[in-house]
Amino acid sequence: MSRSPAYESGQLRFVLRAHGRRLEVSGDLDTITAPDVEDALAVASAGVGDVVVDVTHLDVLAAAGVSVLADTARSMVGRGRLIVSGPSDTVRRVLEITDLTRLVDVRPPDGLAPGSPPDVGPVNGVVVPGPGPEPPPHAG
Repeated sequence: MSRSPAYESGQLRFVLRAHGRRLEVSGDLDTITAPDVEDALAVASAGVGDVVVDVTHLDVLAAAGVSVLADTARSMVGRGRLIVSGPSDTVRRVLEITDLTRLVDVRPPDGLAPGSPPDVGPVNGVVVPGPGPEPPPHAG
């Protein structure tokens, strides 16, 4: 894909973060924009590791978008997980109705599962260190 890391295609905006394997999608993910998302996900999902698709600002998730997410998740089996982060209630409902929740992890906007420690992996392209070991008891 020979595009800059951030570009716009109609109402859809992508921000690819090479180290974080994160794609932010806003606007409509439908038959018009699905090919661009498919290309971006192919780049982001190359290799081994999880990919986070931030859909916090996604307004519409149509059948073509569901298909792209499902195909990407299937292609990543054994190499990592496709994580859908920050879906609205409407987008979450589409994920549930289409049974896509069996293929992708759905998480809050920060990309972490509820109750997860902060050291589970990259968030926004940065590995967040978890809490260190407990300090030794103070003698004194």
